[in-house]
Amino acid sequence: ENRFINLPNQKTKEVLQQALDNCNQLLELEPDSKWPLYTKVLILLALDSQLNHQDVVRSLRRLAEVDSKHCKFYADTEARLVIEYRIEKAEDDTLDISEYTQ
Repeated sequence: ENRFINLPNQKTKEVLQQALDNCNQLLELEPDSKWPLYTKVLILLALDSQLNHQDVVRSLRRLAEVDSKHCKFYADTEARLVIEYRIEKAEDDTLDISEYTQ
């Protein structure tokens, strides 16, 4: 059982994919635009957070660069998503999150 995955139905997936395409087009024109990048993260998470994990992490790191006022929010979000991802992918009872603890 996947604890953190709630995949959309086909109709919702189609709408989200179109919105993602629109965000990507905007980002081609304005790569430093915060809102299309943040919207892209939300859409990727809604589509499939496990499948899109690496793209989400890259986008959150880019957001931290583009929107430095909120860099801690993006870092916290990344840490939460990485932990969720690793919990889902863990094959035994051990989970290494040492890079996110201080």
